[in-house]
Amino acid sequence: MVLIPDMISGIFTNAFDGVESDSLMLYFMSETPPALKGWSEEHPFVFGTTSTPIYMMLPDGSEETYIQSWIFPMAGYEDLAAMRESIKAKLAEAGEDDSDQVVDIEVANRLLPLENQLRAMIGMEQITDPKDLSVTLDNLPDSEEAETDEELSGSEEETKETDGVQEDRKKEETEEDPDTEQKTEDSSKEEKQNPTGGSAEKDALTSEGTENKKENQENTDTAGNGSGEETQE
Repeated sequence: MVLIPDMISGIFTNAFDGVESDSLMLYFMSETPPALKGWSEEHPFVFGTTSTPIYMMLPDGSEETYIQSWIFPMAGYEDLAAMRESIKAKLAEAGEDDSDQVVDIEVANRLLPLENQLRAMIGMEQITDPKDLSVTLDNLPDSEEAETDEELSGSEEETKETDGVQEDRKKEETEEDPDTEQKTEDSSKEEKQNPTGGSAEKDALTSEGTENKKENQENTDTAGNGSGEETQE
């Protein structure tokens, strides 16, 4: 165990570099966190050991204070305002959306793993929701809103896939019978050129039948008259 008294005002980055042990326990006596020093935006603060897990014992009730004080230097920033300003400038420079909501989402994505690192060192429960961060981010979307956006995106993708399948089927049918489209066009042209063709044929057949009936009737009448004359003779 390493005892860190009240008089220690700061801890430099890589302060525990080279420490080799099963674990390292730091016992902080002050409720005021010592400042983290020697870091930059390009080189955020690190404790200096990856092979040796570090744990911390803090005065009761000071856990949130330590997290809020250390989380930004561990991200490479002085505070939340500086982090937001830097991220917003980089998004604008890249021509991307630099709205407050997008900025806070990026802030949360970076801070969440760092807070969980500190929580593990202190012995606190891990978090998964950015709204549970020790730092308040006012512009994060509501969970329900985010879920709705995901559902809408999923529905749009399903619609696109369905339309794609239908188009593929139409293409396959056309490839299997290339004359189908031509036949359909020829039929349409014939109907337009002779819209009453079917009716004309029916009328011709009807007239022909009527004439046949008249001829038969005349033949019958002639035969009947001949028989009558023979009888009178």
